[in-house]
Amino acid sequence: MVESLRKLVNLYYNKNQFIILTGFIVLLALALRLYRISDNPPAIFVDEASMGYNSYQLLKTGRDEFGVSHPILFKSLGDYRLGLPVYLNIPAIAVFGLSEFSIRLTGVIIGVIGIIFLILITKEIYNERAALLVGLLTAICPWHIHFSRWGIECIYFPTMLSIAVYFFIKSLKKCLYLPISSFFFGLTIYTYFASLVIIPIVVIIAVIIWIFKKGRKDFGYLILSLLVIFIVSLPIFIGLTNGALLSRWKSINTTKTTLENRITHGIKIYIDNVSLNFLFLKGDIDMPGHFVSRHSVRGIGELYLFQLPLLIIGLFFVIFKKRTLGNMFMLALLLIFPLGSVVGNDTAMATRSITGILPLSFFSGVGFDKVLDLIKLIKNNILRMFTYLFISLVIVSSVLIYLILFFRDYPMYSSDYWGWQYGFRPAMTYFKTQENNYDQLLVTHRFNGTEGLFQFYNVEFKCQKCKVMTNPITIDIEKHQLFALRKDDIEEAKRLYPKLTFFIKKIIYLPNGSPEIFLGVFN
Repeated sequence: MVESLRKLVNLYYNKNQFIILTGFIVLLALALRLYRISDNPPAIFVDEASMGYNSYQLLKTGRDEFGVSHPILFKSLGDYRLGLPVYLNIPAIAVFGLSEFSIRLTGVIIGVIGIIFLILITKEIYNERAALLVGLLTAICPWHIHFSRWGIECIYFPTMLSIAVYFFIKSLKKCLYLPISSFFFGLTIYTYFASLVIIPIVVIIAVIIWIFKKGRKDFGYLILSLLVIFIVSLPIFIGLTNGALLSRWKSINTTKTTLENRITHGIKIYIDNVSLNFLFLKGDIDMPGHFVSRHSVRGIGELYLFQLPLLIIGLFFVIFKKRTLGNMFMLALLLIFPLGSVVGNDTAMATRSITGILPLSFFSGVGFDKVLDLIKLIKNNILRMFTYLFISLVIVSSVLIYLILFFRDYPMYSSDYWGWQYGFRPAMTYFKTQENNYDQLLVTHRFNGTEGLFQFYNVEFKCQKCKVMTNPITIDIEKHQLFALRKDDIEEAKRLYPKLTFFIKKIIYLPNGSPEIFLGVFN
């Protein structure tokens, strides 16, 4: 009986091994992305707040914060935001309410879906083992984890692109998948601004590969698919012609320069994106000129250092051993991913270059698969087992080091103004407890996007007497006012109202112990 049961279990496992192991990778990815998601990153940034609040408004009223009914482009923070992530946020907010958890949960789910489709892409191009290795490397990837835990639109871009790529690879064997791929290519444009640069290039490459594979055969599918992309993308073209999307372009291209200088600077940004420092050693946070600490963790690259040899082996195999159309398409993605950063004035940016996760994980996984093939050639059993153990220890220790850097160290230096601007929630929490004792409760305007943060949090707190204070500060001695101020506000008040003194009732400290927000009254 026991032996029969064992055989049955083994038979089931062997038949469903790929699905079971994929399930374990998904569970690992969820665990790494859901753990303490509400408090690390340590606060909601205004981009998250704006997206979440607009999703909430759509859920409740069918309109955005400006009263526009079901827009495709959302006016936000002085420019426009692409709409797909805002709509995809609605289900989580409907279930859990508007909170840090709900607006970040969607990013987690979208990120994990992207991992699943990257596994499927690799399975189509290579084999199940390589697919699982690609999925594992993406599940533990610092770059992917970081942006899956952040409730903004960046992570939606590689996920939607991976879905489109999967159906395109499938279409090389079965034409019916091409219009589906085209639909998702078109939909990807509604995720993140950098997609407006990357997707047209990817589509051109896809068309070239399709024609190379099919020739004139099944040309009708290609025409139909291009028509699908055009129809799906039409509102974006309208946004470009009326200037709505160009406002975003102008906001990241503020420096006037010559074409020659722009090309030179673009080449430098491209090189920065594929540099050892950005990918394997320092990451976004420590690139020259970067002072924003939201985009990556200090002390590690966007990828693990152990992925470097795997990446080299994978690229060598693809370029010199197996130049299939699927491989060439992934190689093209590798070559163009830095272009997302090139459109701006900065150096390499983990946000705009986020599609690099797809080809970099893919080629690292392929390299890993080839390494395992080489290990099998080791005839000495002890040496072979030692090699497996060494590789496992390197991977596990790398992940543990990253998790320590992220969960222990990251909040200590990323919570200030140039990071996550910690302090708004505890200020509103204190305000709510004191609302009945004051005529007005005024929070400092010295947050990046204070109004957006206030709208977001006041859905929960419903503080009728709370509002954002004026710039410069206005003190009404006839009213009983409670203020939540930064040091600069207090200094400004001393200059404008030299006869008044600020009495502190409570101090909000950053996770590293530095005082950040001072709550008190003027007398």
